[in-house]
Amino acid sequence: MSDLKGISVLVTRPAHQSERLVSLITSSGGGVVLLPTIEIAKPPEAQELDHLLSHLEGFDLALFVSQNAVEQGLLRLKGRPLPATVAAVGRATARALEVNGVAVSIVPEKQADSESLLAHPELQNVEGKKVVIFRGVGGRMLITETLAARGAGVTHAICYQRIIPDIDPGEVLAELVKGRISLVVVTSVEAVNNLFKMVGREGALLLSQCSYIAMSDRVKEACQLLGCGREILVPQVQDDAGIMEAIGFWHQHYFGITEN
Repeated sequence: MSDLKGISVLVTRPAHQSERLVSLITSSGGGVVLLPTIEIAKPPEAQELDHLLSHLEGFDLALFVSQNAVEQGLLRLKGRPLPATVAAVGRATARALEVNGVAVSIVPEKQADSESLLAHPELQNVEGKKVVIFRGVGGRMLITETLAARGAGVTHAICYQRIIPDIDPGEVLAELVKGRISLVVVTSVEAVNNLFKMVGREGALLLSQCSYIAMSDRVKEACQLLGCGREILVPQVQDDAGIMEAIGFWHQHYFGITEN
């Protein structure tokens, strides 16, 4: 891993989900500025969710779309059993389940996105299967629509909602103005969109001049649409180690390089 001395990285995850990444960056000599851009709140229909989770015995598959879905879903399950087969959208989500004693049968090897999960061999023939998807309010419907088109019966367990945190971005703006933030880590489309909203027009102009580690091709496209004009790298593996590998590659090949 490259020596990141002199590098300051803006991390946009919630603080409780950033501890390992922050530790990896600082142990490599880098600095970290935290600005969580998504806050996880209770689901709007909590009673309806609790009723659903009390009747999971008829489902064949439980699918978790994120680490937040794991945390909030298991919290609401209160120890009640899941279906025999469990799927996770990526390795980080699978680890969050396994740490809580849940065995994961279906997980993509590399990319942590809907397309990669849907390409898994075990999700090709799901006709007649009953699937419960643990997710938040809103978001993509690709998994639901694809599994339904393949003949599955799909039910949503809406176990949280995402809101923009009520956080003063003053520290981040000050660091951006001073040119001290070299790199930004964003893990979802909503996270990067919220980031640009939170910092206002001046901050958005400064953010567009930073380099980015974007967790997927969709997040990269969102960065580009917001006017990010420098390097935007997508990790080969969507976990903390993959992010660090991408940071090391960026530091080796791009840091300090400017156009003449």
